[in-house]
Amino acid sequence: MSDQTSKNGHFIISHYPNDDSPTDIGFTSSLNSSERVPEDQYQLKSDIEAFIVTLSDVYTKEGDEFKNYYQRAYYLAKLGLEGDHVDISLANRTLDQLRGEIVVSAGASIRNRLLTTYGFRAFIFCVIITIAAFILDKNPISSAPKMPFFLLMLSGSMVGSWLSLGVRTRSFSFDELRMHIRDQNGPTIRLAFTGVLTLVAGLLMHIGALNISIGTLDSTKIASDHLIALSFGILLGFSEKALVTTLTEKTKNMIS
Repeated sequence: MSDQTSKNGHFIISHYPNDDSPTDIGFTSSLNSSERVPEDQYQLKSDIEAFIVTLSDVYTKEGDEFKNYYQRAYYLAKLGLEGDHVDISLANRTLDQLRGEIVVSAGASIRNRLLTTYGFRAFIFCVIITIAAFILDKNPISSAPKMPFFLLMLSGSMVGSWLSLGVRTRSFSFDELRMHIRDQNGPTIRLAFTGVLTLVAGLLMHIGALNISIGTLDSTKIASDHLIALSFGILLGFSEKALVTTLTEKTKNMIS
């Protein structure tokens, strides 16, 4: 984001679609077709448009919160883009202030909804997988006697993944608000990814290609101790990003 200022604004700012109940900001260029919009003004215009899109996702357009932030964004657009002696720097700082206010105002509730949705799906998967592990433990399949242990790892990874999300979203940026609101399938996809990744790591541990020791926990025992299998599942789900890096390095070493 530029801190430069331009003496004259090159846009005409208007309410959209009308003055009575606006939900967006209209930007009409006041330049001739042969002229170009200064980069700092073009960037500010793009930032304000992105702000309005996120604002529409965070608050209902009929609500007081939306109307309040919309009006402030509208006037800062005029400040930085319309008329003589515009102040790009002040408009940018004001926009940053509005972003921060919305994160403080709505961030906690969005995080709670995200954790609730993610936690509910993780819980459902965890229960189903644990029941399957219990059934197979009581009625083992001769061709796959270790399956209950791997299922317990998978179940634990659901818990670990949810805990990891809680830690990672203790705070997030304004741009991440829209991503969390719109990504309805994200929790399911992430849980599936974490589960498959944990199973791959479990297989590598079982054959001795990957060894992890944490205190008294030893990865060589994941297929012989239920609690160890569950514990490693939780740890692998929690450290998913680190696990991706580890598996990538292991694969490169095995191939090279």
